Amino acid sequence: MLAVIMTDALLTTNEADSLLRHAVDRSFNCISVEGHTSTSDTVLLLANGQSGVGPLAGEDLGVFAQALEEVCVELARAIPADGEGASHLISIEIAGCASRKFIVGIRL
Repeated sequence: MLAVIMTDALLTTNEADSLLRHAVDRSFNCISVEGHTSTSDTVLLLANGQSGVGPLAGEDLGVFAQALEEVCVELARAIPADGEGASHLISIEIAGCASRKFIVGIRL
């Protein structure tokens, strides 16, 4: 799997890395196909800063982070849904955990 997400937002390398890691942890890292996770997947975030708007900060950065996560979730869900021979897509929502560490080992 190779996913390339592009934006014209102005992000620092650290911001892009942090935001993408957070989004991938809640999307691509929660899927499995036939009980397996892939060891050769790549997700890239390319941000060229050409929007003409200054660096994202505060609420704007939060809105961008949420949009990035939504894009990652949509792309991640497409992988098992489009799998060869797939006839069902099962999604599990877990609520009420004090921390994400309690759902380690569960592939959503």
